[in-house]
Amino acid sequence: MWADTTTLYVTVRRDDEQGPVVGRGVLRIAPADFAAQLGTMSTTGPVGHVERLRLLAHFGERFAGALVHDYGHVIERPSQLRRHAPPRQHRPLRVPPPSVHAYSSLDGLDLRLTRYAGGSRGPVVISHGQGANPLTFTTDTIDTNCVEYLVAHDFDVWVQEWRGSTLLPTSRAQSDADEVARYDHPAAEHYVRTATGRHDLHWVSHCVGSLTTTMATLAGTMTPASLLLSSVAMHPIGPTMTRLKAGFDAPGLLRRIGVHSMTTDAYDEESPGARALDQLLRLYPIPEGERCDQAVCRRLAFIYGNAIHHSAVDESTHVALHELFGITNIRMMQHLGRCARAERIVAATGADVYMRRLEWLQLPITFLHGVHNLVWVPAATARSYDLLVREFGPANYRRVVLPEHGHQDTFVGHRSVDDVFPEVLAHLERAGA
Repeated sequence: MWADTTTLYVTVRRDDEQGPVVGRGVLRIAPADFAAQLGTMSTTGPVGHVERLRLLAHFGERFAGALVHDYGHVIERPSQLRRHAPPRQHRPLRVPPPSVHAYSSLDGLDLRLTRYAGGSRGPVVISHGQGANPLTFTTDTIDTNCVEYLVAHDFDVWVQEWRGSTLLPTSRAQSDADEVARYDHPAAEHYVRTATGRHDLHWVSHCVGSLTTTMATLAGTMTPASLLLSSVAMHPIGPTMTRLKAGFDAPGLLRRIGVHSMTTDAYDEESPGARALDQLLRLYPIPEGERCDQAVCRRLAFIYGNAIHHSAVDESTHVALHELFGITNIRMMQHLGRCARAERIVAATGADVYMRRLEWLQLPITFLHGVHNLVWVPAATARSYDLLVREFGPANYRRVVLPEHGHQDTFVGHRSVDDVFPEVLAHLERAGA
């Protein structure tokens, strides 16, 4: 930083900027010279002594802030959302008019399904992750989203919102993955079957949606015709930081001090405690290629892991990440931590109740995983795929590795329409949808 900001390369020409070169040199400022320069700074105008000091301090803060932003790396200043900013302009989606269907979980919660009736193929149920929502599959920041792609191929698409959807009030209550597998997914399956008269439902799930649909299938509470599982299945294996947080039960510690939820939203009018958290998160270790100045990204990294591979998303998606994520409850995070610690799906109590009936997974399954995924590492789906192939042979199972993707960008990347959605289509066609 010192060399970059105190070195000036000089070229001297005769007459004007097009004239012949008469000399070249390098001007460098020593620390003593810089200190002398600082002493010459002054303000102009009819202001008092106190106001002059305030203006000089403000200039110094802006100057130092720019240096920290450019050279501070992991301690750069995060940008925050403006709470009262006008809504951005959305493009119209290339889908039929959606129909919204309220459905009740088996324990009485008000949940939601949105149908995009693209044709007679399917039905396909799409399930989001924890602390997320269906905008992952319907975002307008990419040219063609997952729902648009499936509708264009004549599928009857049902987008599920289970209790963790950040667009539902249920996301603010405490819950765990057992409840989603036991109450939410079976109720959605029953509703879609009743509405369509079809029993061959194909599920496309991501992250905790994948984890819980796998749990529900192994528990016998739902019977899908096929599963596409993105990022994780039976073996939630996280990167080093996730393993460390799971090892000392970070969510449990937060619950004990009275923290019951966390959010990825970071607004300019937040409480002093929230602002202090953002200051601390500047020190959170993030791989150099994934660092950015968005507070939302830092909170995502702290809560879940680095949720996107930055080179896979364009700027319009990057600045709209707050639309895709939001609040998450600590009880769910504690359950996921227990699973990560065991490196296999277990009950919220830690009991090993799901892996006893692997025969329920004798159906077409595609595992989808980004090489750069830092929420659940590629070994997560590799271990599940290898286990099923050992037990039942390779006929039903397929694993697709995406070399240019990470986690959420699997579905919101600028190239997803070319290198991800065709794999979803290939899975559904292989499964006979």
